[in-house]
Amino acid sequence: MYNKNIMQNDLYTGLTKSEIKKIDQTFFIINNSYFKNQLENQTSQNSLPTEFHQQTEEKPIRRDTARCIMINSNHEICLLYSRAKDYFAIPGGGIEPGETLLQAVNREILEETGYTINNIKPLGKIYEERNNRITNTYFFYASPLTKSETHYMQDELEEDYQLVWLPVEQAIKKLETHFQNLKNHQFPSYKGSFINVRNLEALKYFHQETNF
Repeated sequence: MYNKNIMQNDLYTGLTKSEIKKIDQTFFIINNSYFKNQLENQTSQNSLPTEFHQQTEEKPIRRDTARCIMINSNHEICLLYSRAKDYFAIPGGGIEPGETLLQAVNREILEETGYTINNIKPLGKIYEERNNRITNTYFFYASPLTKSETHYMQDELEEDYQLVWLPVEQAIKKLETHFQNLKNHQFPSYKGSFINVRNLEALKYFHQETNF
């Protein structure tokens, strides 16, 4: 029987109207100005890599991604830890042409963690504006179900990922420490700084919204 509360079009297929409203809510914005504002004086701002002082291109690449915070029965969340580059990330990735959000998040989590997931709930999205790219990252949270093999792409294999389960407060502290290290060195990695802030703010918002 057709459920009139389920939207059946494009990206949001399979989500109810209330779920669409939630997932489409932007809870954080990251751009060059954000990093400039993190540094209190003009001298520090001038020490930022040149990328932070450039304007967004007239026709930037637009990309949508879907990521998921998995919570196990011990109230621990799953992060990907790159042993090659020493950073933590929330599993997920790009939405392929023709995919819905739910299809993308299920596929990405299976590929990167080996887990199928259930009880999928929308959290919201983060909007990023870099020099040549604009990205909407849609965040969900869910429970892990069954475990199988991971299927990494070549660039992901080079990261040498390891699955790590941590209480959310501990995960936030690790990302906050990494952010402070980046800040102390005037954000030496342009892309890496965006990734760190995205993951940190998503976990903080998740903690605030769910009380996990």
